[in-house]
Amino acid sequence: MKVLFILKEVGLTEPLGVMYLSSALKESGHQTFAIQFGKERNPFKKIAIIKPDIVAYSITTGFHKYYLALNKEIKERFPHIITIFGGPHPTFFPEIIEDPCIDAVCIGEGERAIVDFANSLDGGKLPENVPNIWVKENGRIYRNSPGPLERDIDELPEPDRDIIYNQDRYLAEYPIKHFINLRGCPYNCTYCFNHAYRELYEESGGYPVRYHSVDRIINEVNEVKSGYGAEFVRFLSDVFITKKSWLREFSEKFPKETGLPFSCNIRADFIDDETAYLLGKAGCVSVLMGIESADDRMRIEVLGRAMSKETIADAVRLLRENGIAIYSQNMIGLPGETFKMALDTLKFNSQLKTEFAWASIFTPYPRTRLGEYAVKKGYFNGNYDNVNFSYHTKSCLDFKDRGDRRRIESLHRLFSFSARFWGFQKQLDVLCDVPQNPLYWLIYNLWYGYALRRYIFPVGFGFKRFMKSIFRLFRKDEG
Repeated sequence: MKVLFILKEVGLTEPLGVMYLSSALKESGHQTFAIQFGKERNPFKKIAIIKPDIVAYSITTGFHKYYLALNKEIKERFPHIITIFGGPHPTFFPEIIEDPCIDAVCIGEGERAIVDFANSLDGGKLPENVPNIWVKENGRIYRNSPGPLERDIDELPEPDRDIIYNQDRYLAEYPIKHFINLRGCPYNCTYCFNHAYRELYEESGGYPVRYHSVDRIINEVNEVKSGYGAEFVRFLSDVFITKKSWLREFSEKFPKETGLPFSCNIRADFIDDETAYLLGKAGCVSVLMGIESADDRMRIEVLGRAMSKETIADAVRLLRENGIAIYSQNMIGLPGETFKMALDTLKFNSQLKTEFAWASIFTPYPRTRLGEYAVKKGYFNGNYDNVNFSYHTKSCLDFKDRGDRRRIESLHRLFSFSARFWGFQKQLDVLCDVPQNPLYWLIYNLWYGYALRRYIFPVGFGFKRFMKSIFRLFRKDEG
């Protein structure tokens, strides 16, 4: 079978999900291709040349509207093609299959499922009983529950980077390369999907945290280093460590066998003296760490992050003592939040003196507890078609003070810069009353790009490369 993955556009982060699916399909004898519609001059001509049997999409909420419209046009031009949607949005909103142009959706992890689906297609007839796959045949929907997970994720093939790199030389030569060291997360943050994933897999054995072996990670990093000249590793797993035994082995082997610096995602309440020391020893130069909100009730009760501000401050201190920079992650525009509460979050970040303080605008996602909370409390109407594709532009919530939405959206643009340069904070009440404008967006983009390259991902960049990376980053809007 020929399987074609459709992407809108890739920025600076490889679509690892598509790469893993592609490698699984290739290992089973199928051919895979990818098209970035935002970069192809004539993508429909390319589809005609490839002649795929299956067109596949991996989509998130917000972007789903773009892909539904695109898929409709593809089906009109190529009605014989089988279309399948996977990724977070179909996993937690599988009702998307009711769209007349979608033939199947994949829920949950897809490596086994998409291979079984492709293997089971017989002359265009859709298989009705593949685990993880919902299919629609003659108007009837067949709903299949997820099958058991692959417990030893070392058994899964390494991601097929060539499917993207071969058509995107800039990304292939980009010095920062992305990896995952584990799947799953044991925590219960209400805005995240992991609790919903555990419920999804409850009847098929659960959704535990599963680590790659240290040796597997080292082998994959070294292959990418030798093949594409990686200079910096960024681990994208939701949380990098949940057990110290793995980190102890990693800190001994990784720096000796790869020689590369790295960045990762961590939780403040897992950081103690030993963990901070081991991260520094392993070559970690920066961490992305969630603060989310300075308001205790909002952070602990609403967001489900049971950690105090003292715990967060201690983690920042310990990391800094080990030479590790902090990229603090925050959310503003939360259900029930006021502009003043969002300002307090900014000020807390400023007091911590994190190297880079970033904020997203809260976006409710289907089947998450915070999304359901927002609907229940009347902050969101439950229509996910109204969700914006990006958490960098505007809020879809209703606020008690209508002016707070405008002020919070403006604060988002100025958050990072103001947290770093405290004198700027004195003017925020006035500046955030001004509607969004190109100057604020320019400040946001330039400071974001500069701070990341200077403090968080310290890789050598000339001016031309820096500007091109900024353009790609925010054209794709993955910052």
